[in-house]
Amino acid sequence: MNRLALALLLLTTASAAPALPQGKLAYLRGFAPWLESRVGALPRELPHSGDVYRLALSPATGDVAYAEATAGRNSPGLPPMRGLLLPPPYAAPQPLPARWRSAPAEWLSWSEAGYTLWAGNADGLLLNWTAPGRAAAPSPDASSSRDGRALAWASGNGVVTAVNGAGERAIFTTGRPQVLLDALGAQRRWPQVASFLRGYNPALARDRGNWRFSLPAVSPDGQAVYFAANLGQGDEDLRNNFTFFVFRFGLRSGGLLALGKFGGHYGETPTLRVSPDGRTLLFVQEAYESAPQQPVTVTALNLATQTARDLTATDRGRGDLNRLDGFCWLPDSRHVAYSVASYRSEDAFREGFELGPGDYTLYVKDVVTGKAVHTVAGATQPGCGPR
Repeated sequence: MNRLALALLLLTTASAAPALPQGKLAYLRGFAPWLESRVGALPRELPHSGDVYRLALSPATGDVAYAEATAGRNSPGLPPMRGLLLPPPYAAPQPLPARWRSAPAEWLSWSEAGYTLWAGNADGLLLNWTAPGRAAAPSPDASSSRDGRALAWASGNGVVTAVNGAGERAIFTTGRPQVLLDALGAQRRWPQVASFLRGYNPALARDRGNWRFSLPAVSPDGQAVYFAANLGQGDEDLRNNFTFFVFRFGLRSGGLLALGKFGGHYGETPTLRVSPDGRTLLFVQEAYESAPQQPVTVTALNLATQTARDLTATDRGRGDLNRLDGFCWLPDSRHVAYSVASYRSEDAFREGFELGPGDYTLYVKDVVTGKAVHTVAGATQPGCGPR
């Protein structure tokens, strides 16, 4: 074999070989925090003195934050918890400020920049802590660029942006949906868009109760904002089941583009996350507590081609339905981690139906091939950290 042929063979083999995941991976397993220094490495149980119920890993610093029960093990319900911070090299946890003590947090998350930590619950609890010397994120529902200069958030009647500290700018409002209709109309060549527009009912859109739209997702480079909206179509009595389309707003150009090829997606209001390199969008539709028969999908959308891959389609499980317990982008932008439990539809209607941590499996999936490159049984609340 000559040198040119050998070089071509090696190049072809290298391009076909699956990329190895990059970055740290944290998760809960058995009410304990665990960390893999790189995906697939030997997991290390992190120091803790009680059951850990909530965990979050900073994508910027690798700091692990967790909420630990203050009394006993395997406490019924959600016990009072204290907030702890464990920075690399993960030797000794540091207590968060006093207001983080005895806080029954239902969720714990870092800002996209990775320097502000948030905790809250449905009863109105909202705590935040920001790393010294760093600017605080304005809200757990706001999305920002990597440098924090571009912000977007959902108001009561639309999606709002602000760039470089300038004044707020509404991308759309529920009272004036024409900008969304115009963007969709430009994509009428796609069958799902054409069908939706033929059935569009302006009277439904005039009722604010029929509107649903996602929290926005700002691209890391601050060039674009992505969000999903149902354009006020549907019936509020259907609760959260609507058809959603995804839109891209250019923060420099001010142009609004509907991702028409991706089409409309029926179900719960989605959560959107842009990959660190800005090339792929995660579109996640979760079940809600009152509808355990609602399936979960984690879809990776290539923003250049608008081709999509349902990552959950290849999950292994015992049933036809599933429930999600966290997801995140790894820093290589090629892999996504998420935790999901599978169950049978007939079980969803059984009295006392409940999923435990042991029912979940954590998957690390390649968004290009859809294949699982790493799994952890019984792991929930995945967090993705830096290389």
